[in-house]
Amino acid sequence: MHKAWWIGGAALGLALTAASCQRDTLFGSARHSAYDTGLRSYVAGQRAWLERDTVTAADYYLAVLARDRDNDILRQRTFQLLVSDGRFDEAMPLARDLPSGSAAYGVARMLLALDAIKAHDYAAALDRLDQVVGTGFDSLLRPIARAWALAGLARTDEALAALEVLDNMPPLSVFGREHGALIQLYAGQWDDAEARLRPLIDSRAASVRTVHDYAAWLSRHGQMTEALAVLEPWLEGNPRLATLLADRDR
Repeated sequence: MHKAWWIGGAALGLALTAASCQRDTLFGSARHSAYDTGLRSYVAGQRAWLERDTVTAADYYLAVLARDRDNDILRQRTFQLLVSDGRFDEAMPLARDLPSGSAAYGVARMLLALDAIKAHDYAAALDRLDQVVGTGFDSLLRPIARAWALAGLARTDEALAALEVLDNMPPLSVFGREHGALIQLYAGQWDDAEARLRPLIDSRAASVRTVHDYAAWLSRHGQMTEALAVLEPWLEGNPRLATLLADRDR
């Protein structure tokens, strides 16, 4: 009796499946096709994510999000993967839609703030930075980004004050001094900027990028000899700079 019931149930299931397949064949169920495609993309993305293949995982998740735009959990994971992979342009639309309770909300606000600074919308940048808590790596990025937004609004004294919080973090204080000097160069406070920069450059504490920026600033202001003198100690492993110095000595 039980065996007959099981066979009957199986037959009914097969009949329903066949009917469903026939309906899809006759009417072309776009909804089922989209669901199947989305499910396959999600599973493939999960597998890539578990295998630490962030590029492939993000691509698959983006394909799923195109069909399931209200999935906040998937949006957050996709955003994090794109940011970790340096795909900021693709991450930007997702950053705008992340809910405030998201674990990646602070990163999203920071990314949007940096995008606003790039677009010279400094007021918007400050507003977004106010939504960043400033813990972890953001404890470095937030004051620097805030300082540059204030500098863009010609509020130089406030910009320099925003960097003072880094003075209490010895490993990060050099970044505050570097960006403070660059902001003063931007504001035309050249003597003050040089007073900040020279000790960092002479002690080799400054980053190569800052040294190059300072040398470029000297060059733009007709001080090519001084610019090359600044770069000379950093020549090792940089043939392009060596060529510049060789041209100077001819």
